[in-house]
Amino acid sequence: MTIYTDRSCTNNGSLDAVCGSGIWVPDIPSASRAIRVPGDKHLNQRGEVAAVLVVLQTTAPFVPILFKTDSMYVIAGLMAHLPRWEDIGWTGIANSDLFKATAFHLRRRSATTDFLWVKGHSGEEGNERADTLAKEGTNKDEADTLDLSIPPEFNLRGAKLSAMTQSMLYERVLAHKGPKTVHPAALTPLDMTRHAIKETNGVMLDDEALWKSIRCRDLRQPVRQLLYRAMHGSHRLGKFWQNVPGLVEREACTYCGDKESLEHIMTGCDNGPGKVVWDLLHDAWPQGRGAPPNITLGLILGCGAIQIKETSHETGVEQLRTNRSRLMRILISESAYLVWVLRCERTIQDRTHSGETIRRRWAMAIQRRLESDHTMACRTIRTESHVRQVQGTWDGLLLNEQALPEDWAKRREVLVGIKLPRLRRPEPPR
Repeated sequence: MTIYTDRSCTNNGSLDAVCGSGIWVPDIPSASRAIRVPGDKHLNQRGEVAAVLVVLQTTAPFVPILFKTDSMYVIAGLMAHLPRWEDIGWTGIANSDLFKATAFHLRRRSATTDFLWVKGHSGEEGNERADTLAKEGTNKDEADTLDLSIPPEFNLRGAKLSAMTQSMLYERVLAHKGPKTVHPAALTPLDMTRHAIKETNGVMLDDEALWKSIRCRDLRQPVRQLLYRAMHGSHRLGKFWQNVPGLVEREACTYCGDKESLEHIMTGCDNGPGKVVWDLLHDAWPQGRGAPPNITLGLILGCGAIQIKETSHETGVEQLRTNRSRLMRILISESAYLVWVLRCERTIQDRTHSGETIRRRWAMAIQRRLESDHTMACRTIRTESHVRQVQGTWDGLLLNEQALPEDWAKRREVLVGIKLPRLRRPEPPR
């Protein structure tokens, strides 16, 4: 019996994601199904494993099955990686509950079970019908029920020490202690960041995705440290000084005298450097790339997760603009770090910064990132894809861009710089 399986997922990996599975049986069309996958964690691959599991549970064990799927994740997992995953006790393996149940039903079968990879969206009728059913599954109001029970004799416990590494053992120790809990001080920043990113990306990210965004490769290490501490609220600001004898005056902002907080420093102080820096970012944003988002503390904390999307005029489908998103991540992260540095120089060193000084410091910070990208493209990572990424990222922001050669990113002798926007405010921050 030949069976086609496929999966579909809306807002993949987010809190509001919905995953569906499609099963198309050409010989028995009435046996085809559209399934909405249950559970709190929805990923695209989970729907494909669920489809295989349902087929195995509803098909007699003496009937030969040929699965045709476009998912190498399922084929490689069941045909190649399964012995090793069992040896390590499924440590760190995503969707292990589905894979374990699927492996049990595969082993209890007396007939052969084969898997054949087919290219997705290539016009093959069975794959297209399974894809349609998977999309129908995501539109169902209620999730279906999956039986993940395994008899004790088939449910392997523990792991082989010879197959384990120290990091795996440590991970199992942590898992034995129970699920991780979020620090109370991080609850409010996480929710603030989650809703700010939803306004930009259109999806609600979970805590894991937000923490992972801080380690985004487009952010420099000092910026990551700033965001990590900000997410935990561990900076010594504002109310921290209320209970420190003799230092209560540090609670006030040195620019305006209001109660200081990270949100006040970044976006709230009218006399601080933040207003100048964010005006520079808006003015420097290349024309034709849409309007930059409204800068909030939540967007700054989640800048590593920013994904700018745009509806295509030709197809009407919303598409991710990778290079545009990368530029926005760079500009917001570097601007936020500069605001923090200027604030510390004012508070600790009692230094003042004119508007022109802030403007040049901002241009220097962005210029350093441009030079770093240029050096990586022409000396370190000289692949065509990386060169295209660098050129696409800085397109529209370069000085005298029309005079530059088309392949400027991979040519060492070419000097590049950014356009320096003018100040909106002639008066320096006080």
